[in-house]
Amino acid sequence: IARWRDSMCLFHAMFGGPCLAVELEQYHQTNYRRVPWPPEDVSIEIDLATKLFYSGAVERFQRDWEMHKLTSGLCHYRCPSRP
Repeated sequence: IARWRDSMCLFHAMFGGPCLAVELEQYHQTNYRRVPWPPEDVSIEIDLATKLFYSGAVERFQRDWEMHKLTSGLCHYRCPSRP
């Protein structure tokens, strides 16, 4: 997930509670290579509903991010990685 740390930070800004380092760990690692989103390969078809859903989610994330006045630096402080 793109911006996972920022997503966890936003979640805690919206709903409270401490951000725990364990929330930032990746439990479902795979051997698959990362695919950029949206895909750069135009031969991959993505239906319109998926495109609309993704763009709406990105817009909502950005709106909430700005409303809570968050920055990546602030989130790094609020949601530290495990030492």
